[in-house]
Amino acid sequence: MVLAAAISGGVTISIKYLSRTDPADRIVILTTLLWVPLSLPFALTVWKWPDAATWPWLILSGGLGTAGHYCWTRALKMAEASALAPLSYLQLLVVGTLAWLLFGEVIDNYTAAGAAIVIAFLLPYLPRILGGLVVAAILTYAVGTYNDWIRAPLQKEIELLTDLRKADAQYAEQGVDAPLLGPSPSPLCRWCDYRAHCPDGQQMGPEQSSWAALDSDDAPASWEE
Repeated sequence: MVLAAAISGGVTISIKYLSRTDPADRIVILTTLLWVPLSLPFALTVWKWPDAATWPWLILSGGLGTAGHYCWTRALKMAEASALAPLSYLQLLVVGTLAWLLFGEVIDNYTAAGAAIVIAFLLPYLPRILGGLVVAAILTYAVGTYNDWIRAPLQKEIELLTDLRKADAQYAEQGVDAPLLGPSPSPLCRWCDYRAHCPDGQQMGPEQSSWAALDSDDAPASWEE
């Protein structure tokens, strides 16, 4: 167990070091190519081919394991290994609880003792962990609010100003024949106040009064969307 803990710590430090120069997906591939040959000789001593019902669970386990490894590698790139390493031991609590709930496995004394050690070890880091979760939640909310209420409207305004500048430049060179100043006919032209002066808009159908859009059968599809 002590040797396993030492190897696990070495792997964490190695991934942290590699994350300085290599992307997470490359590290995941490299570590997989390293672990599979190392574990294969030991696996062959007890190897049994899985039945058909087991294969989907193996595929799911492989996918989730790879995703977890990728997330772990990304986390090590953004935070200190000493702060993240204790979190890896939470898997004992999660796996033990799921095994009890889903498969009815009994938690023996050894598992309970190990869980107690993990909990006792994590207690000094609990404020730091909870603080990190709170900060992450606040940042996630702040980024979402910024994207919805500030960035998206601002981006539309920037695009509008860009189009206006292009139209102004084209008008200065080509006059009323500038492409950006040409009509863009659509079903909305039937409600346009300028359709009387726009032959292209008149081609879109008979004129509609302003209140005709209140009837969903007459309203343009773009309005209903």
